[in-house]
Amino acid sequence: LQAILFPFAKGRSHPMNKSSPRYLLVGLMAFLMAASTPIGGVDGATSGVVKEQESSFSVLPERKDYLGTLGLVVKVINGEDGHGSGVIVSSNQVVTNAHVVASVKKDTKFYIKLESSETRLYNAKILKVYEERDLALLEVEGITFERFAKTLDTLARVSFLDDIWAIGFPLTLNKALTKGTYQGKIEALSDYGKVFSFLVVTSSIAPGNSGGGVFIKVDNQVWLLGIPSGVAFAPQEKGGRDVFPNIVYVIPGPDVANFLK
Repeated sequence: LQAILFPFAKGRSHPMNKSSPRYLLVGLMAFLMAASTPIGGVDGATSGVVKEQESSFSVLPERKDYLGTLGLVVKVINGEDGHGSGVIVSSNQVVTNAHVVASVKKDTKFYIKLESSETRLYNAKILKVYEERDLALLEVEGITFERFAKTLDTLARVSFLDDIWAIGFPLTLNKALTKGTYQGKIEALSDYGKVFSFLVVTSSIAPGNSGGGVFIKVDNQVWLLGIPSGVAFAPQEKGGRDVFPNIVYVIPGPDVANFLK
């Protein structure tokens, strides 16, 4: 094939006659290559217009379900200088951490923002707070949510190293979704001196994620596994706090469900 297409290679000096089969074959191949190349040199493009792709980025099939849960997590603004996250649990209610709303002044106004990029704020008021469990329920005014999270009311089908996804509004960023794994269930001491059950997951979260959701896929459906807790720490033999990077204590879904009743 090299001898046919490139007769001058490797010292071949004999000329190619324009009527020879070699010359005709090379010309035919050049024509076919030119015909198969789109105008403008871009795959799928014609007349300089790039063909629109199906998506600007690829998403693995197992992650698409979690992307659908992004809209279930909102930004909870307490006053003008602080914020946390919250999970939509009914047509007009959002659950969050108690420390997001309970540690501020009594006259503080609360707002809900669907996305950081949006300018509209929805007024919210506190319905109830369970400080020891670090849970609070807000009622949102001026909007009716069509979709809300389904809380996992049993851990029977959750296994070690199952994938989980944490969603919230960390720091000054817009909504973020981080992947982790389920590690198990433990008893831990809260800041109020009581021992509660917590789920342990690995995930990277930051201030602002408080009150956001930790989600898991069970039986081909995404559930709210629980709410990250800001008032729990692992017990030490001599007292004090244990701090482990990327280890998150989560208020179990069944406890959240009981709080919402």
